[in-house]
Amino acid sequence: MRLVFIGAMAVLMVGQVAARDVLSGASLYEDVARYASFGLHRFGSAGDRATADWIAGELSAAGFVISFQSVVLGRQYVVEQASAEAAGTSVEATPARGRALSRAQQIRGRADR
Repeated sequence: MRLVFIGAMAVLMVGQVAARDVLSGASLYEDVARYASFGLHRFGSAGDRATADWIAGELSAAGFVISFQSVVLGRQYVVEQASAEAAGTSVEATPARGRALSRAQQIRGRADR
C-alpha cells in the first residue's frame, strides 16, 4: 500500500510546475483542503465523483490517458447525522462501516438485548 501511495504521489507531481515544491507542507495542505471540500466521499456520491474527476484531471495534465468504468454497488446507505445516547447524555456518532446484517440477524440482535 505504501508503494502505491508513493507511486500515486510521484505521478501527481509530474504535471506540476517545476518551481513548485509539491511536497511542501503548504502544498500538501492545499491538496487535503481541496479533497475535503468535495464533501462526503462515499461510493457513488457527488463528492466521490468530484474527487475522481479532480485526480483524473491531474493525471490527464501529466499526460496520462484517463477512462472511467462503471461499477454497480449493491446495497448502500448514507447516514448524514447520527448520535448515541445513554443515561441522558447524547453525543454525535459516526456509524461503523461493516457488512450488512440479514433481517434474521437484526431480529436476533434485538432479542438478545
